[in-house]
Amino acid sequence: MLKRCSASHKNFICLILQFIFFTLAAVEAPADGLAGCDSASALSLQALSADDLMKKANTAFGRGDFVAAIDQWDAAEKLYQADQNIKKIIDISCRTAEAYRVMGHHQLAEENLRSALTPAQNQQNPLWAARVHLGLGQLYLSQGRTEPAGAHLRNALMSAKDAKNRQLTASVLTAMGNMLTVQQDYDGAVDAYKKSDDLFQQINRPVSQLKNMINMAKIHYIQKNYQNALTLLKDAKNSAEHLPDSHDKAFCLIAIAKQMVKLQAFHTVLDHRREEIILMAHDTLNTAKQVAMNLDDMTALSHALGYMGHLYEKSRRYNEALQLTRQALFAAQKADIKQVLYQWQWQTGRLLKAQGHMDRAIEAYRRTINTLDIIRDDISVHCNQNRQLSFREVVGPVYFELADLLLRRSALNRGSKQSKDDLREARDTIEQLKAVELQDYFQDECITSLESTEFNLDKHFKQTAIFYPILLPDRMEILVTLPDGLRQETIPIDANTIAKQIKGFRQQLESPLSGDYMASAKQLYRRLIHPLEKQLAEQHITTLVFIPDGALRTIPMAALHDGEKFLVEKYAVAVTPGLTFTALTRPAPEKNSRLMLSGLTEGVQGFPALPNVDFELDALQTLYPCDVFKNQTFTLSNVQDIFRKKPYSVVHIASHGQFNRDHNKTFLLTYDNRLTMDMLEDLMRIRKLKKEPVELLTLSACQTAVGDDRAALGLAGIAIRSGALSALASLWFIDDRATSLLVTEFYKKFQTPSFSKARALQIAQNRLIHDSRYSHPFYWAPFLLIGNWL
Repeated sequence: MLKRCSASHKNFICLILQFIFFTLAAVEAPADGLAGCDSASALSLQALSADDLMKKANTAFGRGDFVAAIDQWDAAEKLYQADQNIKKIIDISCRTAEAYRVMGHHQLAEENLRSALTPAQNQQNPLWAARVHLGLGQLYLSQGRTEPAGAHLRNALMSAKDAKNRQLTASVLTAMGNMLTVQQDYDGAVDAYKKSDDLFQQINRPVSQLKNMINMAKIHYIQKNYQNALTLLKDAKNSAEHLPDSHDKAFCLIAIAKQMVKLQAFHTVLDHRREEIILMAHDTLNTAKQVAMNLDDMTALSHALGYMGHLYEKSRRYNEALQLTRQALFAAQKADIKQVLYQWQWQTGRLLKAQGHMDRAIEAYRRTINTLDIIRDDISVHCNQNRQLSFREVVGPVYFELADLLLRRSALNRGSKQSKDDLREARDTIEQLKAVELQDYFQDECITSLESTEFNLDKHFKQTAIFYPILLPDRMEILVTLPDGLRQETIPIDANTIAKQIKGFRQQLESPLSGDYMASAKQLYRRLIHPLEKQLAEQHITTLVFIPDGALRTIPMAALHDGEKFLVEKYAVAVTPGLTFTALTRPAPEKNSRLMLSGLTEGVQGFPALPNVDFELDALQTLYPCDVFKNQTFTLSNVQDIFRKKPYSVVHIASHGQFNRDHNKTFLLTYDNRLTMDMLEDLMRIRKLKKEPVELLTLSACQTAVGDDRAALGLAGIAIRSGALSALASLWFIDDRATSLLVTEFYKKFQTPSFSKARALQIAQNRLIHDSRYSHPFYWAPFLLIGNWL
């Protein structure tokens, strides 16, 4: 039936979503890996009947001991298999899947439910099919996958009604309410919760009614009906306190307290009741703590203590907060629940920072990231399709807060070995986040950085400077690697201010008839480049490589202006997603190497025609031996077939390309279909496996949305995802002869061995700058050289 859970099945991001959405069909209580029974426990389980084992397992589940519950269900299932008791086996699969789901082990949960679906559908009583469909619906919903969740929940509701089972029907309605909440259909959600509540009341299920009440309070909060939300939460607290102790009761109390804290923290309408609400939240958490202690439920105890610590943190009572957080840490360690452990390690770091203990805070943050690394390594990247939050939004602050502390300490000890070590660690910390962010965006844990690369610019790249800007809440730090070492520049501008400037600059650049961009171009130059101009000149720098972060990904650095010249008139410019993602080699020219040229000039699939692509492809055919696929020959099947038959060192695609914040919606248009990033990777994998990667992938008609730095992350990661050493791609689309001129000039210079790709692009962009028709950066600035700039 089951696969034993191990540390290799931690679905961390899925778990985070469970906390955020708080589906409450079963209260979330994540745990880490499951240990097997020791020999004495195994012998005691063997002595029990299957029914006795079921009772023990259900009791263990009710008190939050999911490890014991799964062990006992496993033992019971073996006995039921011997008797060929299919219904009991289905029951155990559903229960075990629920335990795995609330622990965050979504792959194991799905395997159990999938194995039970066909046997359940073959039973005469539709109750069994309803249970399995409900489990799958809840599972997919906790992953943010509302489409399959809805299909299974509708099947579950139909089967539950056919079975005339009120409890199951009510449970399905609760899950539907949760789904409708995620879909922002709040009226529909409220209706589902009310119908569910009526049924639960008929069969006396007060815990389930309590969960509906908490969900309704959440909807009132979302709709800004704060007084109604508070009234419901107070009623829920009163109801919970009268229930017998259980794991569910403890977590409902914790959920009530967390929602109360939200109410008082962000909204002035309840300002006059702020202290009252905080006291209620504290009292609610204290009750949850006592319930957990009565049950010896370490998971619930850790949550209750940790959130109490968070309350004290908000009140700036740091000593009490630290004491409670340490107790929460101890409980999490005792239960071996790393998904909770990292939260309290992070909280410890924040508290030590607030107390001024910089060195101890840095150690706490390091422990937090070490724990995240253990969890992150085995994230199931397919678990969270269409999710609401990215990894960066959920835990990115941990990495930035550690980098912040390291940079502050470095500035205090400037010039010392400690300062240099702190600078490198700050850079490497953000580099870690960039690696996970790309894995998260592409939902592919196989995207990994190269072995740690320490750039020796003095030896290899004497005229190159690498800019590593880090956007922090109160300032921008720029780490610059020059031939003589790593430097730190602190720019006193907060993240919100510079983000607004960047967004305005991007919008101005896309208006070819306006010169409004110039003020922003000069302002950003003063912030990013001017503080280091002297060092750049002294070390004869000719190439700038940027590793942008956040909003900086959405603008072309080449368009910054010093008042006399654009940046690209002074330096060759390239970008790369991260230091350790860039393979700094330039392959030797291949004999008989051919280019693959492809594109669309005709309008297809609702996209407009691209008549200027003809000029682009015709010009390139005069420079290189090419295989050309245009319009009707540029089909998905043709592209797949030709990649299998011929190796190409350069792949050029002149077709509509859209980069979305969801990588599943990112594509390149073919005549008959859409080429996704997953498909592109598959096509180019053969050369990558042969260690003969495509040297250059050109996408000359791409576009990303203004201000969408996550979509720009996808564009920046295209070279890594495809396996190409470098990519030439556009931030926005230009349907003009300018593209043909720029691309042709780039390829001419690319042919010259003495020119780097960055230098080739610089020459091409300068040609347009000095052409009065195309001097506006709208025409030349969007083209980025991504990855290997050599």
